[in-house]
Amino acid sequence: MKPKFKFSSSAWEYNNRRIINQVFKLLPMYENEEDWQKQQQTMLLELKGYNDVLENSPDFMIAVGKLAALDYAEDRFNFRKLVFETITALKEVKI
Repeated sequence: MKPKFKFSSSAWEYNNRRIINQVFKLLPMYENEEDWQKQQQTMLLELKGYNDVLENSPDFMIAVGKLAALDYAEDRFNFRKLVFETITALKEVKI
């Protein structure tokens, strides 16, 4: 049996800001040719943990999809666009 967790909206807002900052951190990592994929995978793994709580959130689904799509960005412009779209979607996720 999976444990069910409940979070207050203020707890989610605090954690969501932390996640958004981690997404934004991908930009300089990408531009400095650092291992941004490791950071991305860590974030995707963490977001899997929120899946049960946010399973009915279309914005959460969009954010996870855009974050995963970074692997397919063909150039710097598309990478940046996906990062900012991920951030926008995360800002819309409410509990």
